[in-house]
Amino acid sequence: MEEICDDPMQLELMAKLLDTERQYKTSSRRTGIYDALKKCFETSSRSGQDALNNAYRNRDLRTAALEGDTDKIKHLQDEDAKDSFTPAWADLKFGKRFKANAIDQSS
Repeated sequence: MEEICDDPMQLELMAKLLDTERQYKTSSRRTGIYDALKKCFETSSRSGQDALNNAYRNRDLRTAALEGDTDKIKHLQDEDAKDSFTPAWADLKFGKRFKANAIDQSS
């Protein structure tokens, strides 16, 4: 599953969904399975909107690759790079104070 999942959150969700299916597999009446599956989505680390956005992005990348649209692929990858910006530890800990002191010291 690790090979086909794009990120750890997707892997986590897939594992929860498959485990839920396994739990209901031997039941002759699978009442409650839809509620259990819905709960997997609700308790996922990723919000529903994030999951949808990720699915749309993957679909767009796959479509662009099949069509050979390299410009669209580059555009989608550039958007990913912007979205995946992670602030530095110092920015999180000290915020604007740290940036102001760093600018003062460099002058």
